Amino acid sequence: MSVTLKDLSPADIEKLKQDLAADKAVEAAEQKKKAAEYETSRNKRVRSIIGKAEALKSKLQEFKDLVSEEMQIQQEELNEYGLIKTSSKGGFQVLSKDGSMKVVRTRDTDPKWNETALKGTEILKNFLETKVKYRQSDKSLFEIFMDFLSRNAQGELEYSKVMLFLKYENNFVDPEWKEGLRLLREGYSIEFKKFSYEFYSKDKEGKFQRIPLNFSQL
Repeated sequence: MSVTLKDLSPADIEKLKQDLAADKAVEAAEQKKKAAEYETSRNKRVRSIIGKAEALKSKLQEFKDLVSEEMQIQQEELNEYGLIKTSSKGGFQVLSKDGSMKVVRTRDTDPKWNETALKGTEILKNFLETKVKYRQSDKSLFEIFMDFLSRNAQGELEYSKVMLFLKYENNFVDPEWKEGLRLLREGYSIEFKKFSYEFYSKDKEGKFQRIPLNFSQL
C-alpha cells in the first residue's frame, strides 16, 4: 500500500523535510568538493603548461640570438670573400660541407606609402573617374584599376596590387595619368623589419626538408 503525505503525521513530515535537507547538504558538499578538486587540477595543469611554454620561449630566444649573431658573422665573412651578390639586401643561404644541411636568412620588409603616394592615388582615381569610367572600351579596366588603388583594413595601399597596377602605366598617355604614377612611385619606400631564418636538412631521398620551429607546424 502506497503512503501519501495525508497519511503522515506532522512529525513524520518534519522528519522527511530534515532528511531531504540533509541529503541536499551532502550533495552540495560533494559538488563543492568536486569543484575544488577540478579547480586545483585545472590550475596545476595550466601553470605546468605555461611554465614549460615560458621556458621554451626563453630557449628559443637564446637560439634566435645565437643564430642572429652567427649569421651576422657569416655575412661579414661572405662580404670579405666577395661571395654575396651586390644585389643582395642581406638575404642569403649557407650549406654544410656535405650539402646535407642549410640555413637561409631572409630580409623581412614592409612597404610604406607617404603623403606623396596618397596624392598620386587621388590624381589617378580622379583620372579614372572622369576619363576612363564611361569609356565603353575601358569600362572593365576601370573596376580593376580602382580595386588596385583601394586600401586595406589598416588604411594602407597593398603592395601586390600597386605593383600590378604599375604594369598598366603605358595604357594611357594623359599628363594626369603620368603625374599620378610619378607621385605614386616617389611616395613608395621599403622599411626594414627584421631578418628571418629557416633551417633545412636532407631526408633519406636527398631532398631538403624544412625543420619546423613553429608549434602549429609540428
